[in-house]
Amino acid sequence: MEIFLNPRWIYIGFIIIYVTANYSCTSSREENLKNEIEDVLKTCVIELPEGVETDFFSMNYVLVDSAFFDISICHKIIEPCQKQLLGCKYQCETKGKFILQYDWSNEKVISLTKSCGNFCVDNYYYSVDENGQLRMPYIAQNILAQDTVENIILELTVSQDTIVVVDVVDKVILAETDLKDLIEVIDISESFNLIELKKGTAVLNYESKEGGIKQVKLNWK
Repeated sequence: MEIFLNPRWIYIGFIIIYVTANYSCTSSREENLKNEIEDVLKTCVIELPEGVETDFFSMNYVLVDSAFFDISICHKIIEPCQKQLLGCKYQCETKGKFILQYDWSNEKVISLTKSCGNFCVDNYYYSVDENGQLRMPYIAQNILAQDTVENIILELTVSQDTIVVVDVVDKVILAETDLKDLIEVIDISESFNLIELKKGTAVLNYESKEGGIKQVKLNWK
């Protein structure tokens, strides 16, 4: 009886109880964490957008840890094809419309889009260097028209008073046109289709609210 009343044995007993309880709690936490990770993995399974496999690029969503995923892009013409993460780190619960998704591509550019709210779309134009690595994107929001062959876009500035013509590969503004000179012709709420783009001239078709297709020509020096 005296052995059990010995302070040393009482102390050892407390240690045994503490270790046993702590191990039990740790095991329980690890099991719960494992179940949570499995749930997250199920949540992170994302349906790939149509057209992510092209002649030039491949694009995939990749789980980077237990709670976040990223977008992987690879230029398929450059060998070996090394996948490059964009560094987006989307949460698994992120709604699909806010995730960068495939738009179009050619051998020089891959265009991705992301909804940024009602009536708002961000356009990300990633060009590639000679080693097949993605450069920092040119980001635009108010796109009037795109030339997917020459990699040129017509963009309405944030102030909505100027149209700029941009080479998205080199991120160079080729021209600027004051919108007030065209305001009687163009309704900026309409959708435009670029039908011709030459040096100093862009011809666009657009559907008028009054009905029918109308045409406008932009000239710059």
